[in-house]
Amino acid sequence: MKTRFTTTLALVALLMLPMPGYSQKPLKEKLTVTFHSNMHCEDCVQTLTKSLAFEKGVTDLNFDLEKNLITIEYKNWKTDPGKLRKVILDTGFKAEEVKEEVKEEEKEKNQGNPDPPKKPEE
Repeated sequence: MKTRFTTTLALVALLMLPMPGYSQKPLKEKLTVTFHSNMHCEDCVQTLTKSLAFEKGVTDLNFDLEKNLITIEYKNWKTDPGKLRKVILDTGFKAEEVKEEVKEEEKEKNQGNPDPPKKPEE
């Protein structure tokens, strides 16, 4: 009887120890993802805004018509880039995710030269 009690007590103690990987909750963060799309006018922006604004977790939308970029800020515990990409595709636009390295290179170029070079008029 004493051995059974000791064994039970040892098992309960083991179960109460934190297990790496299981005890940690995912961090709740607001993340940003950028997609290259084929939008070309304000009507496209309005259509995409209507579709993305009601997606759970989306907190901010920015559109750059010159570079055809959609930047989305979202809550990572509510949605993910794959779901956001699917919404854009389902709306009828293409959605190619822009990787962080490309965004960083673009920022560095713009910091050194705040005004992008203008094309010569013909």
